[in-house]
Amino acid sequence: MSLLPSCRRVLLMSVLAAAVAAPAAAAPGQAKLIGPSGDLSGSTIVFRWNPVSDGTYYLVWIGTTTAVSHQQWFTAADAGCAPGTCAVTLTLGLPPGPYNWFIQTWNASGFGPWSAAKAVSLKEGVSSWSRRLTSDTRFVLVLDGQAVLDNETGLTWDRTPAPTTDVWSGIGFGCAGKLIGGPARLASANAIGAVLAAREHEFDRPA
Repeated sequence: MSLLPSCRRVLLMSVLAAAVAAPAAAAPGQAKLIGPSGDLSGSTIVFRWNPVSDGTYYLVWIGTTTAVSHQQWFTAADAGCAPGTCAVTLTLGLPPGPYNWFIQTWNASGFGPWSAAKAVSLKEGVSSWSRRLTSDTRFVLVLDGQAVLDNETGLTWDRTPAPTTDVWSGIGFGCAGKLIGGPARLASANAIGAVLAAREHEFDRPA
């Protein structure tokens, strides 16, 4: 049985009214950054921002004025977005210099606006063993070329070590007799052990 024209008009008007009454889901709003900003040392950094209602994903973007240095998506759960704070910890290994970071939100309805930027400046500080350096930046001649500073470990080495091996106590006496910009000393067993452990660990990393 077909509907009368008047019934069809009533049904169509009901469907249109329901469509107008149901608001479309909205894309998430803009995230507000908390920190960091300013000068930073080391390569492991915690990024914090305020959660956004209906934001299910957050893009953390770090870069310079000319290039993207790092970008990564996180779910609200990944970022631990409890009321008031979302936070992720990233080990970036970026070279020293100025950077900006932003957050962009997303949900099933689309992308939200980019946050305002925060500027950071990465400084080359005392090594924290948190990143590996290339050979051209890791080793630097110091003390009038008599020694080599290892920027990755913070240790300074004799540029012309003895070509023979010796017992630990003998090495200690030998170091005490050297004058390389001042009296030299033997690195502690713990420091040398850490260097050897880091070197051995290089071969354990996945390809």
